[in-house]
Amino acid sequence: MKTRFHRLSFAALAAGSVLVSLQSIAPTARAAEVIHLRSGWINGASGSVGQLEDDIFFDPTNVIQGPFNTTFGPSDFSGASGGSLATVVSPHPAWIQGLSADPDARWVNWAGGGAPGTVLYAMPFTVATTTITSATLTLHWAADDTLGGLEYNDPANTIGAYINGHATTIAGGYYGVESSATFNIPVSMLNAGGVNELYLYQRDGGQAVSGIIFSAEFNIIPSPGPLAILALAGAAAIRRRR
Repeated sequence: MKTRFHRLSFAALAAGSVLVSLQSIAPTARAAEVIHLRSGWINGASGSVGQLEDDIFFDPTNVIQGPFNTTFGPSDFSGASGGSLATVVSPHPAWIQGLSADPDARWVNWAGGGAPGTVLYAMPFTVATTTITSATLTLHWAADDTLGGLEYNDPANTIGAYINGHATTIAGGYYGVESSATFNIPVSMLNAGGVNELYLYQRDGGQAVSGIIFSAEFNIIPSPGPLAILALAGAAAIRRRR
């Protein structure tokens, strides 16, 4: 009886040891990398009207009236990424004044003053995580007139948000309300450990004034490290023995 007691105690101790490893290793190994992007955030502070953005770009040769009639391709995305900087603008009286999800965000426009135009904007961001298990994008926005061409049944480009040139499912909304959506990002869509681009297609329908305000949050879940994997395997083995 004494020997059996010691064996049971050792098994319990081993199980406890693995559980401690899980608690101490797994959370650290799987801590999310959170990346925040917002319009009108310049040099670490909310920008003032008339200031140029420091990381939101557009192609000045590709600002049009109405919809883009051809599907976005590599030249559209690269043109936006390598183009001019957007400008912080004062919100039009018909627009919401800001985002409740991110009061630091500001309205921006391609020319300043809310000039009309349909624009594809680009915003770079860096993912430090080198091995990704999963990722999400949560976007809050308002746009004049809308994000993407879904609301207008545009034949070419209905989606409003793209990651590295790949379409998400985010579209719609308008300038009078704050819209929000979350997209589960396929891992293959991201450049792990490198520079990425978020593209937002602001569709101008009325051709009187235009602009966009947004706040984006990327949550990147890294793959678990070797120690965490061993701890998980040990816990699974104990559960099977029980």
